Amino acid sequence: MERGDLASHKKKAEQQQSELAYQDEAGVCLLPSVGASYAPCGERPVILADSKNKLKVSLSVVITPQADLYYEVRQGTFNGAAIVRFLKKMKQHLKKKLTLIWDGASIHGSQPVKEFLQEQQTQKRRVWLEKLPNYSPELNGSGQPSR
Repeated sequence: MERGDLASHKKKAEQQQSELAYQDEAGVCLLPSVGASYAPCGERPVILADSKNKLKVSLSVVITPQADLYYEVRQGTFNGAAIVRFLKKMKQHLKKKLTLIWDGASIHGSQPVKEFLQEQQTQKRRVWLEKLPNYSPELNGSGQPSR
């Protein structure tokens, strides 16, 4: 994220007297993995594994610069409605207003999220959502665009 983008999010958070936080989702599929295998030279190894267990676990995490951590783990994947449920649960535990920075995942622009934001306009707003830029090569850690 460019310094200007982060500075604008930080400035908005200060104007709204809210705390800055970051959110993302991740998924893990519980299939067996193998780090090394053995076979006669020149032959492809055959690995027998039970792949009937296709359990997928997903989590949504919010972290603040002060290391406050809010998370939800669920079986399956997150959709727009699940993200809204997570945000509503998180709001119950918040003592401060929160400016949440998240990526442009399609679920973040879903109808349930749009309706949640609409509700936020009419209620005492405690969560603001700010989207990361679509293309952010500086997020790859080197500060230089990927080639």
